[in-house]
Amino acid sequence: MIHGLDITEPLGLPGPPAARAALVLRNATPRAMRYFRVDLDGMRLVATDAGVTIGDGAEVRPVADLLLVVSGRRALAEITREA
Repeated sequence: MIHGLDITEPLGLPGPPAARAALVLRNATPRAMRYFRVDLDGMRLVATDAGVTIGDGAEVRPVADLLLVVSGRRALAEITREA
């Protein structure tokens, strides 16, 4: 899923269905996020299109964007700036 986003995002192609991306995000562990050097302290990630929430704090948009953040592909500030 993540590698697919690595390809579709830069090309502007549609990403995965929100339900499928949500499944991956729901299974993202704190250990996996540390591996990708993702610091979500004080952040509340809310996938507005998939009903998934991680952490506490500011809300963030679609689940595909959250996958890009938790996998270290995009900075949280980058997607909140676009919102």
